[in-house]
Amino acid sequence: MARNRVLVVDDDPDIRELVGQIFSEATYDLTMSANGREALAEVKANKFDLIIMDLMMPGISGLEVCQIIKKDPELSKIPIVMLTAKTGISDRIDGFMIGADEYITKPFDPLKLEARVDMLLKRIRRERGEEIE
Repeated sequence: MARNRVLVVDDDPDIRELVGQIFSEATYDLTMSANGREALAEVKANKFDLIIMDLMMPGISGLEVCQIIKKDPELSKIPIVMLTAKTGISDRIDGFMIGADEYITKPFDPLKLEARVDMLLKRIRRERGEEIE
């Protein structure tokens, strides 16, 4: 089975490290970005199967990055998981309205994050007509 290419975007190094530990299996190839500007450069330069992204970051916010990605026909099918401390219903609605596929609030359960990411990756593979284990 091919390795899943996942971009993790969060300005908090501890969160990046924790997400890295959760997805340290051989089936994941992780790229880490500390802000929205780095994330956009990575997404334009590399092919990712999924993005895990914080909303509140300096410079370009996660919402803005999501909006830019979802408006680009070549990138719009990449699933985006928002991983954020913003817990309000209006924040969730905003995230979904601009194209987030999942919205998980911090502090988060690592098993829930892993399950939601696995579910999204399986959905994408099904849509591509790939074999699912």
